[in-house]
Amino acid sequence: MVPENLQKKIDAFNEAVQKMDEQERKAAEMDFVARFTYHSTALGGNTLSQEEINKILIDGVVPKPMTLRELDDIRGHEKAWELVKNAAQKKKPLSENLIKDIHQAAIPMPGVGGIYRTVPLSVRGAVHVPPAPEKVRAKMKYLIADYGYLEFDNEIEKAAWLSAKFYKIHPFVEGSGRTARLLLNYQLMLGGMPPTFIKKENATVYYKALDTFAAEDNLRPFCDLVKKTLEEDIDAFLKK
Repeated sequence: MVPENLQKKIDAFNEAVQKMDEQERKAAEMDFVARFTYHSTALGGNTLSQEEINKILIDGVVPKPMTLRELDDIRGHEKAWELVKNAAQKKKPLSENLIKDIHQAAIPMPGVGGIYRTVPLSVRGAVHVPPAPEKVRAKMKYLIADYGYLEFDNEIEKAAWLSAKFYKIHPFVEGSGRTARLLLNYQLMLGGMPPTFIKKENATVYYKALDTFAAEDNLRPFCDLVKKTLEEDIDAFLKK
């Protein structure tokens, strides 16, 4: 079960969203997506500021000269969010194809997006070394199978497990971290919960929690981080 205090806040969040008119909901979502995109792409190495990303996603203006790669990072993340949101709303079951589609939307690079890696990989900011490339396909099939039959105390724990397990495999040559954070929200929303995102200032805690899961199969540190982040986001939303 979700802790009673947090569940009350989740219920209050959902009730507040239901009371919004369409324009208010759209504005709130655009604000969330811009902040989610900033923090998630920053964790992946993108250097654009929150203001610059707001200009791109909310105002539809490219505020300064930038590389196509930087722009693709931002627009790709927004597109991937739409895919994740729609999949959760339609209760589309998790599959390798869905994961590949999310990754391809987030990383729209020919020969990279939606294609499992064929090279060894080390992960920036993490101690854990992902499995060898020849093991990736089998690991992903096991992930989908485990997702289907493992039991979890609540949807937050299931979302944390999915994101951490995927991150441990790191099946794509790049963008696996972004995809892991998108999958976290897919599962949260699928379970009727608000979406959230890991803040870049929590990067050290985030990577340490993922390493703890990868090395010890201990999900608690990451699950606690997700709960804390979710509660903080809800509190900030309800104070507006």
